[in-house]
Amino acid sequence: SVSLIDLSTTTPGVDREMSYKVWLRNQGPQGSANTSLRIAVPSNTFLISGITGCTRVGSGRNYDCAVGTLGTGTERFFDVRVRPTAPGPITLFARVTSDSPDATTDDRSVSRSLQVSDVGRPPNDNLANAQPLTGEHVNVPGFNVNATIERANGLIDSLGELKHAGRAAGKSVWYLWQAPNRRGSVKISTAGSTFDTLLDVYEFNGSPLPLVGGNDDFGTLRTSEYSFR
Repeated sequence: SVSLIDLSTTTPGVDREMSYKVWLRNQGPQGSANTSLRIAVPSNTFLISGITGCTRVGSGRNYDCAVGTLGTGTERFFDVRVRPTAPGPITLFARVTSDSPDATTDDRSVSRSLQVSDVGRPPNDNLANAQPLTGEHVNVPGFNVNATIERANGLIDSLGELKHAGRAAGKSVWYLWQAPNRRGSVKISTAGSTFDTLLDVYEFNGSPLPLVGGNDDFGTLRTSEYSFR
């Protein structure tokens, strides 16, 4: 039998990673010879990494997993990580085949439909929608719940948001501030945040954006602070 288990969410959103496992189990009285599993990556999703133990079929969205002989009572798991790219329905699907006879065939495939939503992302999730800040002393609330890592667009770097403050990027939001027309020092801080933050400062000039600098943990705090002139 084949099942879909451990869904990270039943309410997926655009650009939000979701994961699930394809569970293959032999519940019959004898071994299953030459067993193969086919996993169909849902349309309108981006496969974050290859499916371990499986090979892509041509240039399509199907992956074949050669299991071989699956002894009675034994099982295999295959992890799938995708990121939906558009709102609407998606279908998770997998099918198992074998050279061994099977009295029950209705458990050889499994499918599940989910609805992808495009709500809940911060309005400044992407660089193109950076929130403008004005003034010399600015204090602005914000959140990064449901924010995403931006894919390559040529402005951040050729591969997209890989790192901020030297650490792997997570749920980023963007702000745009223009310095006043005078010399001085600038301090940017995420003090007051209730979670571990990363902070990078870029000069909005050029492609990719020149990195000014950044910070992960400031002193003994898990929030970030960076100063520059």
